[in-house]
Amino acid sequence: DGMITGINMFDHTETPGLGTKIGATDFLEGFYGDVDPFSLDGITGATRTSNALKNALKQAKEAFELAKGVL
Repeated sequence: DGMITGINMFDHTETPGLGTKIGATDFLEGFYGDVDPFSLDGITGATRTSNALKNALKQAKEAFELAKGVL
């Protein structure tokens, strides 16, 4: 059904105390479900990582839609 059900962030090099929230479970869970990643706020101090995460989720949804038509 194209829902995001889990996200693993293996590594990041964000500023300790500011950008490290990017890997926090409660932040990542905000992207679960059928959410437009670009409708959610990023993390102050982790702008590049926030944008990369949003782009990765957008690409995952697009890949799902393409695969759905093939499978």
